[in-house]
Amino acid sequence: MTKQTTTTTKKSSSHEGWMGSGRTGKVLATAAGVAAATAAGVVAVRKLMGNGAARPLEVFHVLPTDDGWSVKAEAAERASSTHTTKKEALEAARGLVKSHEPSQLIIHRLDGTVQDAHVYREH
Repeated sequence: MTKQTTTTTKKSSSHEGWMGSGRTGKVLATAAGVAAATAAGVVAVRKLMGNGAARPLEVFHVLPTDDGWSVKAEAAERASSTHTTKKEALEAARGLVKSHEPSQLIIHRLDGTVQDAHVYREH
């Protein structure tokens, strides 16, 4: 079984949104930025899987916190895991999203804006 990853990069501005605030007091994610990254991921999965009905993507975020970085499923109230460094959070997140394919990983900058988005799907 091989894995295929599709990468999209989205830039967004920071303003009050659904994820709360982080160490800089700015918003961790904007509704518009997350929606755009999620929409791009859904389109990518549908292209990869054909025009038929694709299984819904599970979306996960790597987010800055007051004392490090967290990995959080979009639908969850609490983080799946917390980490001291962004690198550690990314390693944990990649393992998590690969075990929940098809899925999307949205990576945020320290200011909470969307840095990058990756779609994972099983062949």
